[in-house]
Amino acid sequence: MVDNCTTGILPSVNSNIENILFSVLYALMSVFICGGNILTIVAVWKTRVLRTIPNMFVVSLAVADLIVGGLVVPMQSMSFVPTLSDIIRTNTYACIIHFEIFNISVSLSIVFMMTIAFDRVLYIGYPFYYQTMVTFNRAKIIIFAGSVISFGFGALPLLSYSMDACSACAMFGKTRFDFELYWNLVSFGIVCVLTSICYGYIFKIARRQRIQCCKDSAPHLMNQIEHDIKLIKIYVLVFGIFFLSWSPNLFVVIVHRFTEYHIPEFVLNITIPISLSNSGLNFLVYSVRNEDFRKAFKKLLLRPSRVVPDNPGCQA
Repeated sequence: MVDNCTTGILPSVNSNIENILFSVLYALMSVFICGGNILTIVAVWKTRVLRTIPNMFVVSLAVADLIVGGLVVPMQSMSFVPTLSDIIRTNTYACIIHFEIFNISVSLSIVFMMTIAFDRVLYIGYPFYYQTMVTFNRAKIIIFAGSVISFGFGALPLLSYSMDACSACAMFGKTRFDFELYWNLVSFGIVCVLTSICYGYIFKIARRQRIQCCKDSAPHLMNQIEHDIKLIKIYVLVFGIFFLSWSPNLFVVIVHRFTEYHIPEFVLNITIPISLSNSGLNFLVYSVRNEDFRKAFKKLLLRPSRVVPDNPGCQA
């Protein structure tokens, strides 16, 4: 179809300065994202106090972010290297692999962020049954099932992908409208609504428990509740950063698919690294807001050859 070659967000040849700037940006992002998430994974692996069920999901999220830093970001940077960009823009298989890895990595992040939220709902809402409902073996099954779902969910747009002779590889406009609507708008909206409901319920229950502890004069229970609330605030912050990082990209999709307005490629070039940067920010959140992670990171960085001493900790 000829009109597909002249409408939407079309690839263009970037200036040399733009190519250099984005190539350097993506290189720095890749190092930052991979370094932070590898450190997060190793910290949980080597620190007994961090080997909890919630942190199993945190590690799963870090693996998803590591895929972004190790595969998605380098492949995205290829678009700004003249020789390599021709392969991405004109080779159907290279283009499909590029965006399917992109979709699958985002799906993994979404699934494990929601898993963390549901896990905390069970822990706060049903504290007496949590230890029997959520075990390490069941958590492994959940992680495996979540990974399978993510791969299937991320690969769905592949069923309607099209790339004809007059077109080039582009972020949008190469799949059916309903797939793009489903992937970008509906899935993002459902995730945000469900996760917000989960954390709203969690804070409601935590507030009720705090009031009850004050009435019963139970300081030891109050300390545990305050500790749980701090952890939940960290997970809420992780979700909030995800929402803010991906909102500009979602806005571009909505404008592109629901209006006649032409989106310059430079705008898309700006929103994509903003979205991908989310994969490196979780490490900073853990470093600043979680004392156990902060201590583990310091010991790994200052004494990387030594295993962090084991400490008994709550498995919840």
